[in-house]
Amino acid sequence: PTLIDRLIVVDIAPVGYDHDNECYINAMEMVDLASLQSRKDADAQLTRHIKDASLRAFLLLNLVHSDDRFTWRINLKGLKAGLMTLHGFPDVLKEMIFEGQVMFLGGETSDYIRAAYEPAIRGYFPNAQIVKIKGAGHWLHADKPDEFIKVVRNFLS
Repeated sequence: PTLIDRLIVVDIAPVGYDHDNECYINAMEMVDLASLQSRKDADAQLTRHIKDASLRAFLLLNLVHSDDRFTWRINLKGLKAGLMTLHGFPDVLKEMIFEGQVMFLGGETSDYIRAAYEPAIRGYFPNAQIVKIKGAGHWLHADKPDEFIKVVRNFLS
């Protein structure tokens, strides 16, 4: 804790979640990488499984092109295998408290920082402030990048 001056936690709380993101990993795994000529081709394939264009665009940030082929930058198999751990919250941290300056920054339409999670947030971070960006969802940095940067800069200055 002495090494950290300020902490920003983006759209997550210190709780276990029951969200199921496996469908997004499955959709990415179903993209026929060998047939791709462009990102637009990958987007068209993802459209069959993910209707939200902004979510597809966000996922496609992980698609890279090099040596005349497309690959996923992230380890989809590893993510899928670790989803239960990623959605949980480690018991080893239950006794830790950080009393420094902390901002929990969430999207207004996201359900990752709920009012019901505030006791858990305050339990670990008693001096936390909770800020929501209007009109943003879980990927608030992609939904509202200008607002995100403004809030972050204000907190850090």
